[in-house]
Amino acid sequence: MFQLFKFIHNTTMTPFSFLKKFIFIIGCGQPFWSWAQPDLKDCVWTQFEHANGSVASEGCFVEGLPAGIWKSYDSEGVLLSEGARKDNQPHGVWKFYQDGLLSETTAFNHGLKEGWQTMWSKGVLTDSVPWLEGKRQGMALSFREDGTKRVATPFVEDSKEGKAVLYNANDEPHGYKWFKEDRLVASERFNRLDDRGRKTGPWKMFHPKGRLMETGFYQEDLKHGTFQTFDARGALIAVRQFRFGVEIV
Repeated sequence: MFQLFKFIHNTTMTPFSFLKKFIFIIGCGQPFWSWAQPDLKDCVWTQFEHANGSVASEGCFVEGLPAGIWKSYDSEGVLLSEGARKDNQPHGVWKFYQDGLLSETTAFNHGLKEGWQTMWSKGVLTDSVPWLEGKRQGMALSFREDGTKRVATPFVEDSKEGKAVLYNANDEPHGYKWFKEDRLVASERFNRLDDRGRKTGPWKMFHPKGRLMETGFYQEDLKHGTFQTFDARGALIAVRQFRFGVEIV
């Protein structure tokens, strides 16, 4: 059996992991050698086959190691993955497919995830995750089928850390979750509607740029309780009281 390269061990969210794909390909394939990819110096074009004779993977060997663009296929010839290798490591943007549709793109830097990992399900965008030196770092986003944001989750050193924001179908915040070292420590729900579509419970109004403008409470679509208004710097500038939509002076 050929040992093509040292695998990376970062977790991926594709239906088939990067590691499993290549174990499958190498385990069932036999190599066939020829010259190709003239743009890659000293390339020995190599194909591995499935048991049924279809191509399992193909790419260049340079001085006995895989280099350049490599592609893998299932036993029916459908593309599973494609991407470049540099210094015997995945490098640049790799693409992964399921049932012929793009399911993931992941950026690598010499074998470590570096940049964005983006995922789709049946052609619909589901997640976008930032990576730095093989660890999730920054604000990860998940999406609804219509493309609107569902949750924005902060990551620090591969762990959830800080305030995640939940969004409604209008792409407006309607909840928070706070994480500490990957553990959920608190949560808050607001801007929710009852089963008749009426504003109900805690409510927050935001400026288009995201700053908080007003907080209060609704009951059956009517302002009810204390409402606070804030200026552009976040300072409290007004407090008003309401009872079932009528301001109490």
